[in-house]
Amino acid sequence: MRPTSSTQRQMPTASSLSAQARASPSSVSTSPAPDSPEPLATVSTAFPPTTDRDPPPDTVLVSSDDVQFYVAASTLLPALTNLLPASGAPIAGLPSTRAPDAAETLNIILHVAQGRSPAAFSPSASVLAGAADRLPAYGLDARAALAPGQPLYTLLAAQAPLAPMIVYVAAARADAYALAATASSYLLSYPLYTVTDDLAEEMGAVYLGRLFMLHRRRLDALKGYLGQPPEQHPETPTCGFAEQAALTKNWLYTTACIMIEAQPDTPASAIETTLYSLMPQLKCNLCKAALKARIERLAVEWSLLGRTI
Repeated sequence: MRPTSSTQRQMPTASSLSAQARASPSSVSTSPAPDSPEPLATVSTAFPPTTDRDPPPDTVLVSSDDVQFYVAASTLLPALTNLLPASGAPIAGLPSTRAPDAAETLNIILHVAQGRSPAAFSPSASVLAGAADRLPAYGLDARAALAPGQPLYTLLAAQAPLAPMIVYVAAARADAYALAATASSYLLSYPLYTVTDDLAEEMGAVYLGRLFMLHRRRLDALKGYLGQPPEQHPETPTCGFAEQAALTKNWLYTTACIMIEAQPDTPASAIETTLYSLMPQLKCNLCKAALKARIERLAVEWSLLGRTI
């Protein structure tokens, strides 16, 4: 959803805009008069020119795609010193300045600067990530903005299940470890061989290495778990060394097959199903109990293994 009104309007005075905004809070617009020489403009619905705000707007920021944001400069400082104080031509009687970013990005940046959430505009993961990347250009600390509990962190973390790599790269670029860790849990199925040079450069060597180590660590741990066959029991008249050695051999063969296809996110249930296929071959109840106990312990170990960087 675009964070601005899509309705164009004639350039009125600040007082008339304020009255119009109070009458129609969902958008800020007026219809241009016929034959009017006044230019048309689009005004942000998140930052309208209403004078009943506290403090009232005293500056107009104009995005690169010509959307106007009416702001109180005091609520943005000491950030946005690249734009403030405004020194451009007046708009509706207020000084203006142009921002280098489009409205959807500037909208998020202004929300972050004021500690507000832009959730109402349903920004996509790519838009949120792009805005996070631009925060330093406006004097804002991207790492702080992406810390747990901050609105931008909450929105990006919610996008992680659908766009984990976008969120991970955004966090990596800001060195926002907590957000990167959240996103990494959704990257266990990501084929790391598809990471391009450009993508690797974007996230940087540290976070690229952490992602590779997460995958490697889980696979190494799984290999270790699978390499431990069921415990043997004291020999009985019907089950001696040879029978138990056969179970161990079948276990190692089956687990080797599992490792060929294993991924960092292989479900524990899939591993259990494969290993339980050994059960019908057993006639000894003690061997069956040992196999069941080993499978259950392995499933717990794999389920509890860390899933984040």
